[in-house]
Amino acid sequence: MKILVLDRDATVGRAIERQLRGAGVVHREINAERAIEWVGAVAGTDARFDVVLCDDRMPTMTGLRVAEALSKLVDPPMFVLMTGFRDIGAPDDFVDGLLLKPFGADGLQTALAVFVDRGPRRRRSTTLNAA
Repeated sequence: MKILVLDRDATVGRAIERQLRGAGVVHREINAERAIEWVGAVAGTDARFDVVLCDDRMPTMTGLRVAEALSKLVDPPMFVLMTGFRDIGAPDDFVDGLLLKPFGADGLQTALAVFVDRGPRRRRSTTLNAA
């Protein structure tokens, strides 16, 4: 599995990357626009990303905007929005899951397994508190 962690805080991104050891190949990015370009460049190829874990509050665009941009790709990755805000409301059609912060390594692994086991792009949003 190939996972992209997109978080505005590089320290948080590194922590999530460490928590995902053993789950697959994990890449980090702190810039939403670069992440969209990167995911788009490999979409539809063997190097494509399977899952994007994205912070909901990126500096230049919201996580929902990132999800919308990625949904337009050929064979888009599953998209999990990470948030510390409990009042975010229901994720839109571009989001496959909502992961509530804070979460630990075991909770993150469990949450990721739930999203991935559902299969690609089923559009059944699930909220998990992976504390």
